[in-house]
Amino acid sequence: MTGYTEVNGYSLTVRAVKEDEGRDYDPKEYPLIVIKDGECQITEADFQERKTAVAVTLLLEGGADLRQRLRTGLSEMYKIIGNDETLGGATGMLTPKGDNIEVVFGTEKVGAATVFLDADYETDMWED
Repeated sequence: MTGYTEVNGYSLTVRAVKEDEGRDYDPKEYPLIVIKDGECQITEADFQERKTAVAVTLLLEGGADLRQRLRTGLSEMYKIIGNDETLGGATGMLTPKGDNIEVVFGTEKVGAATVFLDADYETDMWED
């Protein structure tokens, strides 16, 4: 996701890609992508095949066209993920499970576009 830049033909340049830190992010950090791991399921009796839920969220500052920028960002995230379905070999195949767009009105209007994925991979017995 580090190639998400205007130079590479996308609609914006992402400032950073971070693992979820369990906090609210300052809009000064936006555009920002946050990756959050979810539940891991063992899919076979031998404990070696696993499926982990992953959420990839693009955070954007508000503006009159925020929802349209979020829709465009969602489309671009699918394209980027589709170009490298193993995240450079870090996981097995990524499978899209859905998406969501949310606009939050607080002290500042911000938006989030999230792609939900399953990451399939294998491990050695009794390792994660």
